[in-house]
Amino acid sequence: MAADTLCAQAEETERRIAEHVERKCMSILHSEAVQQSLQERLNAERANMSREVDAELEAERIEAEKQKAEAQDAIQAKQRELHALESVQAQEVRRVLAAHVAQPATPLHA
Repeated sequence: MAADTLCAQAEETERRIAEHVERKCMSILHSEAVQQSLQERLNAERANMSREVDAELEAERIEAEKQKAEAQDAIQAKQRELHALESVQAQEVRRVLAAHVAQPATPLHA
């Protein structure tokens, strides 16, 4: 019986110690200094994340501008190519017309 009583007392002591440790931990966690430290860490992490997001957005903006400039350059190159082809075509039309005008007229036989 004495062993059972000692065992029960040990369990009760263990439970009380656990409760005391839990209360002490909660007290510490809710203390002003800990709350301030946690808030500072949270603010620092938010600021860091904000800087990272800003940097990523800036990189994406720069890449989009680069792609836009490349697309505009490609469009201008195609426009120059089209103008060159139109010029060649116009010269060919003038050459054919000039050759046709230079040919003597053939009488129509009725």
